[in-house]
Amino acid sequence: MRVGDIGSIEQSIERGVRWLTQQQNAGPDGGWHPPTYGAMRGGASATSLALLVASLLPKQHRSLPQWQKGLDFLLRGVGKRKCIACPDGTLDYPTYSTALTLIATRRLELSLDDRVRRQLIEFLLSAQLTEANEFRPSQIDYGGWDLLGGSGAAGITSGSNISVS
Repeated sequence: MRVGDIGSIEQSIERGVRWLTQQQNAGPDGGWHPPTYGAMRGGASATSLALLVASLLPKQHRSLPQWQKGLDFLLRGVGKRKCIACPDGTLDYPTYSTALTLIATRRLELSLDDRVRRQLIEFLLSAQLTEANEFRPSQIDYGGWDLLGGSGAAGITSGSNISVS
């Protein structure tokens, strides 16, 4: 096949889906755990990113049971932190993970309780650096999102940038 042929595109997508699902923890865990990045080994951010990638696949690949298994992995941490967290409650880029998970669950049509969905949205809204967190429009971080979610400290951020926002 020549580059650009429909067959080769479909075969590439199939190989990519196969690779992605093989990276998912084979045990009962259900998360994706990158072996290289120590700070991400807990799996919350890698799993939310894997789900986002899955949500961008052609429709025929969006109903695999692995995607719901990945979401179930993420939901174990929500009860502990009220945001996407690792099952033990440790935080792994919660602002990114929470936003990516909300996008992916909608696109993949995964089962996510409305109460949990609202809780995740509230977490993201509370992490925005606005007057509610004692930020002023004149501050450089104003209107962005905190990297780790709301720090709880008035006017202080753990870091914001365009990619978090």
